[in-house]
Amino acid sequence: LSGNNGAWGRVSLAQDVGRARFGTTVHAEKVFAGGRDAVDVMVMAGASYAVVGPLRAGVEYVAQDLEGAVDRGEADGGMRHFVGPTASVELLDKRLTLNGGPAMGLSKGSPPLLGRVGLAYAF
Repeated sequence: LSGNNGAWGRVSLAQDVGRARFGTTVHAEKVFAGGRDAVDVMVMAGASYAVVGPLRAGVEYVAQDLEGAVDRGEADGGMRHFVGPTASVELLDKRLTLNGGPAMGLSKGSPPLLGRVGLAYAF
C-alpha cells in the first residue's frame, strides 16, 4: 500500500426537538502531498422525523469540496453538492443506526443520481 500522510478534523452537532432531529457535520482534511488542495472541506446537514417505532424519515444535504466555491484553482475540480430523502432505523436502544436513500446532484460536477448508506454505533 502506498499513500500520503495527512490530518483531519470533524465537528458534529445534533439536536432533538420533540420528534424532529436536526444535525450537521463539518469535516476538514489536509493531505501532505504536492498538487493537493490546501484544505478539503465537506459539510453534511439533515433533518429527520420519528415516524413510528425505530423508523425515521428525513432529508439530507451534502457539500463536498466546499472550498471550491471560493477557490477556483482547487485541485479536485470544484464543489459538488447533493440533496435527497433519507430513511433510518434506530436499534439497540438507539445506539445502532442504519440509514440510506437516493441523492440528486445539484452542481455541474456532481453525478445526477446516486445512492448512499450509513451505519453508526454510539458507545
